[in-house]
Amino acid sequence: MITPVTVGPIKILHVVRPAAGGIRQHVLSLLNGFDPALVVNSVAAPPEFLASAADTRNLFASVPLAISPKLSASDWRLAKRLAEVQPQFSDIIHAHGLRAAWIAALACRRRAFPLIWTAHNMVAPSLAARLAVPMISRCCVQIAAVSQSVAESIVACGVSPAKLQVIPNGVDVSYFAHPDTSRAAARVSLRQPETAFVVVSAARLSPEKGLDVLIEAARLRKQMTFLIAGDGPQREVLSRDLPPNVTLLGPLADVRPLLAAADLFAMPSRREGQGIAALEALAAGVPLVASRVGGLAEMLTDGETALLVPSDDPNALAVAFSRLQSDRRLRGNLAERALALVQSRYSLQTMLDTLTTLYQNVEGQQ
Repeated sequence: MITPVTVGPIKILHVVRPAAGGIRQHVLSLLNGFDPALVVNSVAAPPEFLASAADTRNLFASVPLAISPKLSASDWRLAKRLAEVQPQFSDIIHAHGLRAAWIAALACRRRAFPLIWTAHNMVAPSLAARLAVPMISRCCVQIAAVSQSVAESIVACGVSPAKLQVIPNGVDVSYFAHPDTSRAAARVSLRQPETAFVVVSAARLSPEKGLDVLIEAARLRKQMTFLIAGDGPQREVLSRDLPPNVTLLGPLADVRPLLAAADLFAMPSRREGQGIAALEALAAGVPLVASRVGGLAEMLTDGETALLVPSDDPNALAVAFSRLQSDRRLRGNLAERALALVQSRYSLQTMLDTLTTLYQNVEGQQ
């Protein structure tokens, strides 16, 4: 069912695949963040995503589009549906992620319209990517990459750098810096004593996030407590033989109490486009230990705004955890400098302003 609500100067139809984690959080922040006087949003997505977007403040229409996680025979039917609704609900289609961009590009070949693709993750240089990504690029007026690393992975598939613009993710600093829950209350809700040294992580439970590496590091630091929030395909595997100091919390509606209870945030990713969860932790003033990969290595400076370690190295993670546990001053310095970094370069308003300008430029060229 398609339910119009209001009208705005530039109509954007966001196309989203089944999304959890960073892409979901990014799109929801757009739906809540854009100035309705400048941009009004519609969303074409699977029903479960539309349900999560129903209470956002700036939503003109919801278009059910059951995009599957992988290539499917239904892609052509979905593209036909998207081409049909595009004139009614958008001036520009903004596709989020490779799967959504593929569907949108197929639709664009049926009916020409301005298409923007935000690439949230590194694109593996497979044969399929080398065929699909240039086709998608030809249909796009602009490709936005959340980091230079993501942009370079797209260029490696044969796309001209002139088509790309790096637009990093941004977070609402005030939302994370001033949680409703105090540290003491958050510790009580998570059943953690005030004296515990608590390392937290929040991520999709999938191989690229490296949570198996974090669990191995936890085995080396039995005196610390580890809380992991999120859900995903590796949940059952990760649940097997958990050490007693690790708890899988499942998905959280609000990550702020977890951050309020934390002494450290761990992001042991094997691959990372940029890392919204890292930005949220930094905005909340939680010191970060992260893998030196992709957008994380690009965004963070080791010893200045985080401690960076090699991926797939539980020993290096464990050493970094101990270093920060024993050095309260270092924890404070990292948190202070990281917060300043997020405020200056990775705020939600900076991202919204950049995207609004992009939309206006594209609209002005039509």
